[in-house]
Amino acid sequence: RYRILNNLINEKLMLQQAKLKKIKVSRKQIGEFIGQVEKQNGMLKGNMAKLLNKNNMDTLTYERQVEAKIAWGQIIRNKLAKSGELDEENINAQIRLIRNYKGRPEYLVAEIFISFDAGRSDLKEQQLVNRLYQQIKDGTPFGQVARSFSESASAARNGNVGWIREDQLDPNLAKIISNLQRDELSVPVKAPDGYYILLLKNKRLAHGLILGETLVSIQQILLPLKNNAAKSEVQAQLTLAQSISRSVQNCKDMEALEKEIGIPKTGKILGVKLSNLLPSIRKATQNLDIGKASNPIRSKAGILILMVCSRTFDEDEEKARRRVAQYISQRRAELISRRELLDLRRSAFIETRE
Repeated sequence: RYRILNNLINEKLMLQQAKLKKIKVSRKQIGEFIGQVEKQNGMLKGNMAKLLNKNNMDTLTYERQVEAKIAWGQIIRNKLAKSGELDEENINAQIRLIRNYKGRPEYLVAEIFISFDAGRSDLKEQQLVNRLYQQIKDGTPFGQVARSFSESASAARNGNVGWIREDQLDPNLAKIISNLQRDELSVPVKAPDGYYILLLKNKRLAHGLILGETLVSIQQILLPLKNNAAKSEVQAQLTLAQSISRSVQNCKDMEALEKEIGIPKTGKILGVKLSNLLPSIRKATQNLDIGKASNPIRSKAGILILMVCSRTFDEDEEKARRRVAQYISQRRAELISRRELLDLRRSAFIETRE
């Protein structure tokens, strides 16, 4: 109920602000936005309306939400443009930060953010975030809670923020994150702008400035299984795969073991683009430390064990600079959006009936 009410208030404020600034959203823009959502979710054109009807949701209400998103996006883009061009020094400073941070810890984080007004009691927000924390501890998926309640832009991505450095976080949040274990959930944390629940999904040492495409060389061992293999066969191969993963220390160990086992379709993949790998292999290797065996992966052909032997990057300074510029712009837009909406809520008279 809180999330629904909060969304309705935000939509109303966004549309009022758009009207004040004479920003109009056409039916064509709404249709194109819905078309993009359908495409991203693998839906046929026009199926969104059917899905809404199936779930007893009003099409006009959804279109109003879309209108508010488009209008607000235009407001933020205008604000971003007025804040000044992103100059070369901004980009250079960010690149220096990234390069200087190479070899230091960075964290793959998901968040749930509940804002509060610093000028009044935050008891309701505190109670809400504690309730959400308990729901997750009781088994509700983190992404589901983030989509439904988080007020951050990351809510649309199941709360996923991506890889971040400690210096990109509020000091209280950085301290919490650095002490979490992989897949561990933080207790609710109070920051200057609201409450956070953080999930540490992974951690690694920063690669520094990544130039272009990631190229990897991978050593692999495939323990074959037939499609109709009995459960006992699958379990036996899985146990062997787990034993191999624990015992090998580097790619030479993997190579020696491959020769010893003598299994076809086992060997080395040299200098392949990460983006060209099968999704399951890409997912298993993109954040895997060099010289560390992956967990066993079930495939159609059997059980696969992977190890990254090297990781390099196509050198393209200009692409890297564009990527950094895009990151800075996105961060600015998110900060402006959050600040503007918070200012609107503070200045508005909001009356709700129980």
